[in-house]
Amino acid sequence: MSGRHGLWAACLLALSAAAAAQAPTDGTTAPPAASAPVPAAETPIEVVPASAAAADAQAVAAIVGAFHADLRDNWRQGVLDLLAPDVAIFEQGFTESSRDAYADGHLDGDLAFAQATKYDVVHRESYASGDTAWVITQARTTGSFADQKVDIDNTETMILKRREGHWQIVHIHWSAHPHDS
Repeated sequence: MSGRHGLWAACLLALSAAAAAQAPTDGTTAPPAASAPVPAAETPIEVVPASAAAADAQAVAAIVGAFHADLRDNWRQGVLDLLAPDVAIFEQGFTESSRDAYADGHLDGDLAFAQATKYDVVHRESYASGDTAWVITQARTTGSFADQKVDIDNTETMILKRREGHWQIVHIHWSAHPHDS
């Protein structure tokens, strides 16, 4: 399954299959399961109207798009403004554990790379629940950088938190591999 609703469809299919497996085949009503009762969640689940969650999901997808545009446009401050001070960035097995560490570490390399290459989103999905949101992206990057041809498939996960009414990126996980022709 693919597309924006692929994850939800997979969950519904799994729930339907589980329900069907427990349903009696003789037309009677199934007795309650004999398993132990499920304890109430320790943390209450916040119910967010679907329209608010959808608007938040669109907003965070736009922030992720702005992050990549700022990289491409060599706007260092724009990139940093979208990151929370405590952001954790995982890339190819390496970790930057704060916005300052990223600024002092490989941000300049990421800016140069983004300017020299073309980043095309192949697929992006965004979700929001309360003050937490996540955006998953599959992309392809092509071009040349440091005298090397670049043709890679990227995967990216960004987690955002709403703090003081503003969305900030609190986690980025990037990985890539050579594009399979």
